[in-house]
Amino acid sequence: MEYEVTKVEIPPHTLVAVSERVKLSELTDKVPGLLGEVWQFIQANQITTTGHNVIVYDGETRAPDGDLLLDATFGVEVRGIFNPTNRIVDASTPGGPSARTIHIGSYSELPRAHDAVRRWCAVSGQRMTGANWEVYGDWTDDLSQLRTEVFYQLAQGSRQV
Repeated sequence: MEYEVTKVEIPPHTLVAVSERVKLSELTDKVPGLLGEVWQFIQANQITTTGHNVIVYDGETRAPDGDLLLDATFGVEVRGIFNPTNRIVDASTPGGPSARTIHIGSYSELPRAHDAVRRWCAVSGQRMTGANWEVYGDWTDDLSQLRTEVFYQLAQGSRQV
């Protein structure tokens, strides 16, 4: 798949979320449970959503075993306010200038979209802040039709393309 990367200006979006440090090797297994926890809270509190699941990656380190540890926020875009708990937090996606691409297909291929955005930033002189996130489109059983937007926040003053 060829990726078209563009620079966009976007507002932050409010999330009902849980934050957790997750090993990259365990991410695929952990996502359903973490987002399920968020959806249970949303349903119990009758919160209006856009229906979009979002994962915001805030940083990474190495575990003693060499695996990559991701500091991530697993959430759902919402409209309105809610009362957070100890576990469920009020979060948001970053706002401002961002590099964006759209991935169509299986989630297992998402690293290719991230690579495309990082390459585009390097070639075009865009400085990334480190924050990046994925916004998942509507679910379909046809994995080849899954739509995911991949964003990287850009530093203010990054060169225009």
